[in-house]
Amino acid sequence: IGMIPVGQKIELEGSMFLREKKIQGCSMGSNRFKVDMPRYVELYLQGRLRLDEMITRRGRLGWGAIYVGLPVLALVLLRAQEPWTHGLLLTFWAMALVWACDSGAYFAGRAIGGAKLAPAISPNKTWAGFLGGILAAGLFGAALVHWFALPLGLALATPFLAVLAQLGDLYESHLKRCAGVKDSGNLLPGHGGLMDRFDSLVAVAPAAAVLVVLLA
Repeated sequence: IGMIPVGQKIELEGSMFLREKKIQGCSMGSNRFKVDMPRYVELYLQGRLRLDEMITRRGRLGWGAIYVGLPVLALVLLRAQEPWTHGLLLTFWAMALVWACDSGAYFAGRAIGGAKLAPAISPNKTWAGFLGGILAAGLFGAALVHWFALPLGLALATPFLAVLAQLGDLYESHLKRCAGVKDSGNLLPGHGGLMDRFDSLVAVAPAAAVLVVLLA
């Protein structure tokens, strides 16, 4: 339900999640009624919708909480490193290497083009962009070592994290294709949805936190 844009009408039949459901054409039982999102919250507050009807028993959907929550916890761990200036540097490193990778991949892909990286998942991505993103992230890591004393081990790991960043981007594209949607949401029109701004960081932040703990 949380993935459905506000204001979009969906059809539900019978008990929302304890029975088989129909959302935009999937099969279900009878007793059809309409809900105007987020009207399901209003129905619950009015006592017209039970809490057990709003809960899914599909365990795999629980991975969504990990997919979103783990990177947040990883960034909190990085920021909590002492002294505070070091924690700030580590947090900036983990986030900005993703930006450097995205920028390098974009410009290299546009300038060079060439063979597609994963045309079935993301037709616009190329191998040139993939390598350009790795190179840009590596140069960014070297710059942080030179000007801000980033630990050398983390700088050496930066290109590998750039690979993870691009895999995270591809995975988000894969999820959207599986769901049959073009955008992950409508909060950022023209950007593919909010998760498209964080898909690379979702993969990078936990790995960066593990590296920091291991090298501490």
